[in-house]
Amino acid sequence: MPNIRGDGYDVELVLHIDELNEKVRDALVTGLNAIGMDAASTAAQFAPYKTGALRNSITSAVDSEDLAAYIGTDLNYAIYQEFGTSRIAGKHFLKAGVTLHSSDYEAWLQRYLDSIHN
Repeated sequence: MPNIRGDGYDVELVLHIDELNEKVRDALVTGLNAIGMDAASTAAQFAPYKTGALRNSITSAVDSEDLAAYIGTDLNYAIYQEFGTSRIAGKHFLKAGVTLHSSDYEAWLQRYLDSIHN
């Protein structure tokens, strides 16, 4: 570590950049998990309902490397419900899940980041 020497004093500068980076990444991943779960829950509320399979299949995942949250479903017919077909209009339930609270998500992430030094 760098040392600063002067008249009668020694100061050692200790940098904790790696620890800080890890805490920031952990806070962002935690925040993105909360955002993803909220968006998935909201999308499920807007999803068309016949058997409940579509609503129950909506999940979220976080990519901790790219710091991104994703929501979606693995049901093959979900794309037709989301975007529509020549016979049915799209319901845009996934889009609604992401956009309804999007104005709040930045504040959510800020709160998680603020918790690092508290």
